[in-house]
Amino acid sequence: MLRQIERFRPASVVASPAFLERIATACLKSNRTVAGFRYVFTGGAPVFPDHLERFTATFADAKVVAVYGSTEAEPIAHIAAQELTNKDKAAMSAGAGLLTGVPVDEICLRVITPSGARRWGYWMGRPSPASACRQGKRAKSSSAADMC
Repeated sequence: MLRQIERFRPASVVASPAFLERIATACLKSNRTVAGFRYVFTGGAPVFPDHLERFTATFADAKVVAVYGSTEAEPIAHIAAQELTNKDKAAMSAGAGLLTGVPVDEICLRVITPSGARRWGYWMGRPSPASACRQGKRAKSSSAADMC
């Protein structure tokens, strides 16, 4: 794959974290990076903070973006690795859910709250993700019910 990248010099890629992880691992073993990419979009599976760190190091010139909703609408929401703060990364690593970003403008999003949740209110004693979406804030996903 690395030989093909060098030969064809793509400017962007949309790939699963597992695929990009193979490239990152190969680069780490050979002490190299991948040059020339402007954008690296990854999704289709959970994208953890350590993924974003490795992909940012591997594709040093690229803006690395995690996308949410690859199987539904590509994307429903996205967030660039550079937008994550140390506090965000620590919270995700501690199990607080994965930030997915603000829903894209081009999608009509309907949040279906779990039974027992008040619409745009609180769920399980905390603000529901639906509230954050309605206010245009970044959302997190720790399960399908949490996604806004």
